[in-house]
Amino acid sequence: MKNKMHRKFLIAAFAVTAFVGCKEDSKSVDYYANHADEAKVKVTECRKDPDAETNQNCRNAKIAFNDIRQQELHRMAIEANKKEPYYKDIRFGK
Repeated sequence: MKNKMHRKFLIAAFAVTAFVGCKEDSKSVDYYANHADEAKVKVTECRKDPDAETNQNCRNAKIAFNDIRQQELHRMAIEANKKEPYYKDIRFGK
């Protein structure tokens, strides 16, 4: 009897250790902001996972990826504003 309980305890302890050992390390938003390619891959993976909202890495990668996209759009808008508007010739008769 005692031997069976000891065996069950060891099996349960091993299962818990194995489960905890498989957990992915959390990476910060700053990490993903500095590793844009990895953030994009993680966001793509998380879109396929129904439990992604509870995953800290999914949330951090999504925040960083959205920030990166926003910065890129802002940069593109600034570049577009540097060019002369297409209506300039029509408006002023030049």
